[in-house]
Amino acid sequence: MGTALTVNQIQLLRRHIRLATGRDHIAVATDADPAGWKAAQTAFWNLTAADLDPRFVALPEGLDPADALQAHGPELIQAAIANRTPLGDTMLEQTLRTAGHWSDAAVRQNIVEQAARILAARGADTWTEPITRLNHRLHLSPGILEHRTVNESIARDRDPTGYAQAAIRETQDRARTGALPPGRNSNTKAHP
Repeated sequence: MGTALTVNQIQLLRRHIRLATGRDHIAVATDADPAGWKAAQTAFWNLTAADLDPRFVALPEGLDPADALQAHGPELIQAAIANRTPLGDTMLEQTLRTAGHWSDAAVRQNIVEQAARILAARGADTWTEPITRLNHRLHLSPGILEHRTVNESIARDRDPTGYAQAAIRETQDRARTGALPPGRNSNTKAHP
């Protein structure tokens, strides 16, 4: 896809997807650079507002999907699609990598808030494993992330489109501050 996936295009796609079996049948593949990462996050929020749970197709750094196909053939694309992961999980991992030092209370609070928004957008059927993983990695007390996620889910369910638009504005604000795309390392250590 290009970086301009529109809500209208998502509505067209949505008509052809059975929610019971196909919420996760959309894969997002963008350039492996900051603009591509911003586009992937925007796609996540818009797709989840349509009750879809997109996957992320990671490509080698420096290649966009067309370049990857041209340079490495369909085998690379097929392998990348076979190894796709939930885009929400990729966003959670990126949040952990770029948030700052996890021992800082403000950083931990920010991680919990961002994680809860991402989880709420994906739907309750996807929460168990990521919440368990985040609780373990961050040494959170049981219930903190769950409670915040439920509250975010209630807010999201009131107005999924408005919730997505607010999240997209936050994504754009973070992009202006230089958050790195997945797989790119900064010189600062993100966790203890």
